[in-house]
Amino acid sequence: MNRRDFLEVSGTVAVTPLIGGWESARAVGMVETNEDTIGQIVNIAGLAPEELLIQYKRYLFDDFLPFMDKFIIDHQMGGFLCNADRSGKNLTLNKSAWFDGRGIWVYSFLYNRLKSDPSYLETAKKTVDFVLRIQPNRNEFWPGAYTREGIPLPDKGGDIYGNLFIAEGLAEFSRACGDAAYWDMAKGILLTCLRIYDREDYVYPVDYGPSPAFVHAPRVLGHWMVFLRTASSLLHHTTDPEIEKIARRSIDAVMNHHYNPEFALFNEALHHDLSRPEGPFSQFVYTGHAIETLWMIMDEALRTKDRKLFDLAGERLKRHVEVAWDDVYGGVFRSLDDVEENIWKLDKVL
Repeated sequence: MNRRDFLEVSGTVAVTPLIGGWESARAVGMVETNEDTIGQIVNIAGLAPEELLIQYKRYLFDDFLPFMDKFIIDHQMGGFLCNADRSGKNLTLNKSAWFDGRGIWVYSFLYNRLKSDPSYLETAKKTVDFVLRIQPNRNEFWPGAYTREGIPLPDKGGDIYGNLFIAEGLAEFSRACGDAAYWDMAKGILLTCLRIYDREDYVYPVDYGPSPAFVHAPRVLGHWMVFLRTASSLLHHTTDPEIEKIARRSIDAVMNHHYNPEFALFNEALHHDLSRPEGPFSQFVYTGHAIETLWMIMDEALRTKDRKLFDLAGERLKRHVEVAWDDVYGGVFRSLDDVEENIWKLDKVL
């Protein structure tokens, strides 16, 4: 598929159904509702929307979830044993904050939105109990990786991502179990991560070039992404002025500072004051984070009924997908290490 054919219908109406926001957008009056407009969405990747729905239901309920239940979920201790091969063989029994947090969200979301299966809630609850048993002290991150029992592994330090994935999971779990205390925990984790991120001594290895480069007190597109997504998840459950402020701040940083009008793409890393760095980082665009962040901004725009933001994020999403599209094999590249020299990392991620 040629990148120019990826989204044949112009404007954000074409993008919306790809992110599951069509009904939400229509409900708040952000897309047209006449039959002519809806009729334009005929095929996505050669399949009608109804065919895609059948396909993804089969993938989820007949393939993925049974595989998870048999090989990945730690039914005894809680958490997820994600180091497995395609046959389900566990290569190690180690776990991580990233995947345990995401797993809490997945199984809570399944219970809340798709099927009220008690086994989903049980899986989420056992993982919540497990990660809370190994919760670090205040102003520290969960370990990046740990044994099946929860003992931190050496040289596997935690990060903002893992903590915020756990926070987002707790927010969704709060809704599933009906206990607001877990929402409060999620908010506390979010605020702790933001305090750490705002410190002048914050250091993070940015995935640039052949190996990660440590940047002093950076502002990172991928960080704003998870701050926004966690804030949005919390705000979908209840209003909170403090969290609303975090969501607005994240969007402003992304759309007004990380966006580089010179080449109409987002820089991944900026200085602490949001100024653009000189040298190699001025040319570094992590297209994977940009694409992720922009659909999250579109989703937040739906929540706040901000049509202008929705349209702008949609335009920039399409731009990044087109630039990152692999004309030879299909799919999108995740990282443009140098815009001027057109140097890409050629691996792709789901």
